[in-house]
Amino acid sequence: MMKGKKDKRDHTRVTTRATVWILKEGKRYCHITGDISLGGIKITSPVPYEEGKILDIEFFIPESGLTKPVKCKIAVAKVTLKENTYFLHCYFFDIPRKSYDRFCEAVNNLIIEAWFIEETESRGKEIFYHNKRAHQRVPLKMWITSKDIDENIYLPAENISVGGMYIITPARHEPGTVLEIVFNIPPHDKKIEAVIVVENIRPEGNMFGLGVKLIDMDEKDRLFLERSITSDITARWFKK
Repeated sequence: MMKGKKDKRDHTRVTTRATVWILKEGKRYCHITGDISLGGIKITSPVPYEEGKILDIEFFIPESGLTKPVKCKIAVAKVTLKENTYFLHCYFFDIPRKSYDRFCEAVNNLIIEAWFIEETESRGKEIFYHNKRAHQRVPLKMWITSKDIDENIYLPAENISVGGMYIITPARHEPGTVLEIVFNIPPHDKKIEAVIVVENIRPEGNMFGLGVKLIDMDEKDRLFLERSITSDITARWFKK
């Protein structure tokens, strides 16, 4: 077992987009982290947790290849508030050895990648523009429902990719907001459940357009989505 230490700067921190599930009272609450190190993690949250609180969590980091969740305990060291969002500054309290080895490899990969990005930044911004459109988007009219708002309310989506989609909604959701949704890809009836995070927002008349990123989805559903989008792209290419 690996026991974490409450030293704020024992380890190199790296900014990434990790999905964190806080396990509480038999329920799972999804949060997003802004940065992470081998010693600690910062989590965005709509509600505060008291300092010293021990939490059971699961987390994974898609960008680093850490897709199998790591289960561990964290302790809340500090809580800060900015723009109606709480930031939980936590340190790892207990991580099983096998999980810690996988975690070490993932974080070290992120640190190396960040170093190369810093080196590339002085030569141009191409790497950042490339990352914003890592997946091919296709125009597709479909309807989704949000478990967080009302499962009886259907929201229109304008386009989709394996990594995200663009949704029209009457509700204003600030960047960083995490939502659980259900949708299907026409003409299929297969229901897909996913967790999304709002990346950006812009006015759409009296509504709002949300650019969202898919951050959690069953692997079988992800493969189905990828096949559907690839088939759609291929069909459109042959029609030209």
